[in-house]
Amino acid sequence: MLPSITPVAIISSSSVDNIVYTVTAKNSIGCYATGNIKVIVYRTIPGIFMPNAFTPNADGKNDVIGPLLAGIASLDYFKAFNPWGQVVFLTTQNAKSWYGIIGGKLPDPGAFVYIVQEKGYTGKAISKKGSFVLVR
Repeated sequence: MLPSITPVAIISSSSVDNIVYTVTAKNSIGCYATGNIKVIVYRTIPGIFMPNAFTPNADGKNDVIGPLLAGIASLDYFKAFNPWGQVVFLTTQNAKSWYGIIGGKLPDPGAFVYIVQEKGYTGKAISKKGSFVLVR
């Protein structure tokens, strides 16, 4: 059985906004593995940041829309609705965004409504509702 380890990172500089940690593990017969993890430091309380427009035209700029979740423990859901109230996108996976496709096609430009709910690192549920525009 592997030992339980709870690492703690202390970032002593206020100018650091991200840091990459490298971890190497070695067993008793000399086999080892190395991995990296990038930690992004948010200087905010847990929250949901959502863009107000996107352009799904495959130019590599603002092609998708989804929430940026700061200080979350888990994403409950992100839902996008068309102007008639129908759900056009739903995910419970953090960092999964909508590419603007409905039924295999791009819809006409216009306004959409969203709702996002998450659980912050404090354990409190946080939700946000609003609208965004699909621009072509």
